[in-house]
Amino acid sequence: MRVLGIDFTSAPSSQKPITAAHCQFHDGVLVCDHVERITDFQRFEHLLGESGPWIAGLDFPFSFAKVFLTKMNWPLDVAELAKLLRRTSKLEYLSEMKAFRDANPAGQKHVARQIDRLTGGAAPNNVVNPPVGRMIFEGLPRLVQSGANLPGLVIGDPNRSAVEAYPAVAAKRLIGTTAYKDGPAADAENRRNLRIQLLRTLAKEDRFGFRVSASQDVVNDAAGDDLDAVICASQAAWAFVHGHTTPQGPNLDFDCVEGWISDPDAFA
Repeated sequence: MRVLGIDFTSAPSSQKPITAAHCQFHDGVLVCDHVERITDFQRFEHLLGESGPWIAGLDFPFSFAKVFLTKMNWPLDVAELAKLLRRTSKLEYLSEMKAFRDANPAGQKHVARQIDRLTGGAAPNNVVNPPVGRMIFEGLPRLVQSGANLPGLVIGDPNRSAVEAYPAVAAKRLIGTTAYKDGPAADAENRRNLRIQLLRTLAKEDRFGFRVSASQDVVNDAAGDDLDAVICASQAAWAFVHGHTTPQGPNLDFDCVEGWISDPDAFA
């Protein structure tokens, strides 16, 4: 099975590309063939449209909290939500997000999904630090328009499945921290050592139930995007191995409005 791990950004460029780990899963081993840096949405859309079979793990939310959608009077159905976002300008979208924050008191401005509270993820309507609200605005409409299957959320091509990934939840379990990237220069060597430790831990079978093999070069990316893409691929492969990619979604408890994250800890 071909497996893609995609560390997403809402504004791809040569300085901050979308990072895609191209992998193959065979005989209980996930092998990363190479890492691609995508600098524009045209190539991203082309990648999503490539013939299957493949499964991809993408690091951005596939929906918002149900209570947030209800307050915004936005569709609860993910496919309809994607259509709404596609016909909304970015300026209008960001203005509506700001209006929501301004109308709510401190502590209620960012509304997390149940899965975010479980995994420690940011609320999808947060548009800065981290800008996941911008990521869903750019990512979800393109993903749905590609015709891929979003298990449990949108019925699409059964040979092309996409699941929501979240590298941080895996990193916390594997090495106890997410401080392996984007740090001060004085801490660069320590963070590189953490990336090495994380890659070595992925090579064992006890986390996902299979071994992950990737070039040592992925630890040289101080931003951590290369390694995050490999983790996204690992989470996608976990979904594939456990049969969570049927149109009905995982045979586990999840909210079909808010979505699910493909990681063992998301269903702990």
